[in-house]
Formats: sequence, structure tokens, C-alpha cells
Amino acid sequence: APHIVYDLAFKPDGTQLIVAAGIRVMVYDTSDGTLIQPLKGHKDTVYCVAYAKDGKRFASGSADKSVIIWTSKLEGILKYTHNDSIQCVAYNPITHQLASCSSGDFGMY
Repeated sequence: APHIVYDLAFKPDGTQLIVAAGIRVMVYDTSDGTLIQPLKGHKDTVYCVAYAKDGKRFASGSADKSVIIWTSKLEGILKYTHNDSIQCVAYNPITHQLASCSSGDFGMY
């Protein structure tokens, strides 16, 4: 069965597209559309993704109540949780601070 896609985001330099697909974050090369790597780390549907403006990291939020921060080398470096499913993630374009929200709360990291 095909994965439902809930969100996608470009790397700021335009070279990659990250896609929230099922329980994975899929990373694609925008020059030819090839899949670079499916990222495993979430245990439930990934609802949202966002790339920091400096291009050094991106974040994914999931129904498993966790946010994972990934490096541009596609390594998960930090994971934190909310009390509910993560609905949205966004980076501050100046400070690169990450904000995330669930249906019941939001946090800045």
C-alpha cells in the first residue's frame, strides 16, 4: 500500500526534498528525483517536517508523540516528546530555534 504523505520541505539550497511518508522520512535528490535514504526513527505516522534555514539540520514530528532532529548527513541527533501527536514543526529563520506543537501544547527548543 502506498504511504500517505502529510508534509514535505526543501533543503534551503534546493538540493534535497524531505517527505513525511508513513512512519519514514524520505530524503530525495532534487536533481534527478532519486531516493537518497529513508530515515527510520519514528514508530508511527510522520505528520510534519521542516528544514532549518542554515541547512544544517531538519526536524520531523510524528503521531508517536516525538520530534526527531536530524543532521544534514541524515543522522538523528536529538529526540524529544510531547504529550500528544505532533502536528507541526517550524524553525525560526534567524536563530534556528525549533518550535513544535501537538494538539494540546507547544514547545520551543
